[in-house]
Amino acid sequence: MKWIDGHIDLAYVALQGRNILKKCSKGSDQCISIPDLEQSPIQTFCGTIYSSPRDGVCGYGSIDNLEKASSVGIKQLEIYNKLEQQGHISIQRTGCTLDDYLSVLLLMEGADPITKPSDVTWWKSQGLRAVGLTWSAGTRYAGGNSSGGPITYSGIELISALDQEKIVHDASHLSDAAFDGLINNATGKIIASHSNSRAVLNSKSERHLNDDQ
Repeated sequence: MKWIDGHIDLAYVALQGRNILKKCSKGSDQCISIPDLEQSPIQTFCGTIYSSPRDGVCGYGSIDNLEKASSVGIKQLEIYNKLEQQGHISIQRTGCTLDDYLSVLLLMEGADPITKPSDVTWWKSQGLRAVGLTWSAGTRYAGGNSSGGPITYSGIELISALDQEKIVHDASHLSDAAFDGLINNATGKIIASHSNSRAVLNSKSERHLNDDQ
């Protein structure tokens, strides 16, 4: 049986200095690698382009630092492109198939690397298939599950641009208010790539989905 993994932070792991072309020796290292994936049932995965205003290897300091946010996203895109050029993966730019080789669907987690709605067309040309407006800390587009807050006006504009390019919306990490804003404004497909059920977890955290959602 072949599997699709909905969310792997492969480029983020690489930027942290881990060798993603070398098999992980210990599960306690909390890492993932290309050899690990090749030896698993996973044939296709959503590889993230992750960013957050918080400091760190994928941080850009402030939601107003558009140039840094863009560079954080592009740096991760280059990692996936290099892996494809080296023959380790293929980037699925249309459709979704399960073949005998390892492939990736690019998913942006935190949309600040898209500096303006008109940039969506370029990102689509690079293979971007799904976008989550925010990680938990929130972005200039939407409130996150830890920050709270609604979809912003810029977020509504971006949702429209994503819909025009038929890029899927990822609701994971949205605050409840931002989730409602996405539902009310999006016309395209919506997924929650890595969220669980609040009822099952007996949790009130906005990180997970309530029954209505």
